Amino acid sequence: MEAPEYPPEARAQGLTGSGVFILHVDPGNGRVTSVEVGKSTGEKILDEASLKKFANLRFKPNTVSRVKIPVTFTISPETNKVPMRRDFPAAAMNRSGPQHAHSP
Repeated sequence: MEAPEYPPEARAQGLTGSGVFILHVDPGNGRVTSVEVGKSTGEKILDEASLKKFANLRFKPNTVSRVKIPVTFTISPETNKVPMRRDFPAAAMNRSGPQHAHSP
């Protein structure tokens, strides 16, 4: 799973933040039914980028009903570029332990 895209306008303004998003998943088909902000990044534009990304995730059916995903948006001070990060931790809250998401 790839991290949410860092909005170019947020990067240009130097906006950063960390938040937690909770995905509610239909266990029968593995589709995300809703996403809530458990802890805001502190920046509306960063929260919206995360909500957009996570709303389209899909999980293996009958494995999870809720998934908690921490997100951090940072800019490297040396280069003023966003570090590339291909994956990040996600904690599934169910009886079988952590699960991995599949892109649609």
